[in-house]
Amino acid sequence: MPTRTLIAVVALAIGAIGGAMVANTAANAWRLQRAHRHAPMHAMQHHVARLDAAARGACDAAEVEARLARLRVLAPEIGYAYAAEIRSDRAFAERYAALRATLDGAGARCKALDTTLARVKDACEACHVDYR
Repeated sequence: MPTRTLIAVVALAIGAIGGAMVANTAANAWRLQRAHRHAPMHAMQHHVARLDAAARGACDAAEVEARLARLRVLAPEIGYAYAAEIRSDRAFAERYAALRATLDGAGARCKALDTTLARVKDACEACHVDYR
């Protein structure tokens, strides 16, 4: 009788471990499917933070222009990642267009960096308020 109990306990342990492994694999697959949706925004957040630091410290116009150029390159990735939402949700599409327009109009002058950053952050926040 103890052998059957031992076999049952081992079988339950193997089942629990196997179930956890399957659940972890499924969770990772789901997370990876959504990774592209978040990646552009994480990268944009990094560049905005670096621009914030430049606004508070020694501002280098060349670095500011490079960071703004990267933001302009990353913005279309949001369009690819959220293409269905842009097609089906007019408000989302308008907010996305406003972000693109803000970035396209952003200048690299250090004196105007605070204003530029405020506009970029406002454009991001306008969407995040409703869709985050």
